[in-house]
Amino acid sequence: MKENRQYTEMLAAAIGKLAGRQPEDIARKANVHYDAGSWMFSFTTLGQPVHVHWPDYTLDTPLEMWHHLTVLQYLAEADGTPQSNTWISLREFKEGGLIRGSSFDAENDRFVRRKLGQLDVETLAEAAARLGGERMPGKADLSMRFSFMPNFPLALHLWLADDEFPASCKVLCDGSAEHYLKVEAAGTAAGLLLQKLEKEAAKN
Repeated sequence: MKENRQYTEMLAAAIGKLAGRQPEDIARKANVHYDAGSWMFSFTTLGQPVHVHWPDYTLDTPLEMWHHLTVLQYLAEADGTPQSNTWISLREFKEGGLIRGSSFDAENDRFVRRKLGQLDVETLAEAAARLGGERMPGKADLSMRFSFMPNFPLALHLWLADDEFPASCKVLCDGSAEHYLKVEAAGTAAGLLLQKLEKEAAKN
């Protein structure tokens, strides 16, 4: 019940921040398509096409509730800053990053050890590809780049378990990330990526 109340309050806050803004301005800053004829935003998140109605911000395509919220938070926060093409960790966010980012990093490592660390690389790579992931250079067992939202990419570096070390991961954001999501929402985006990767891998 508490989680649902928190979600409802945060969703209302995101929609409230969007209220009164012109959809064309939102679309330009968020780098999403807006069709004035249908009053609809269109974009892809983790490989899934999504359509959001304006001005009520309901979705044609069902998303898990926290995914829905984070998408709307992105639309509300986006200011159009170009991507930096550099990567930062959640703990490098200026506002609250050291504490909350470290917490999210620890949560992500625990999830990987429980759910992903014993899987093979090719199974994970195939699952990642279904989420729109693309291979990228890295020293990890698997390094993939994902588009959570058009101007909010995520880099996943995943080390699988071996005889000496448990599985671990790093989820990184573009250096411009704070112009699109606050650290709490960015942490949610990283967690959603890992959860969806685990669900996709289970289909193999």
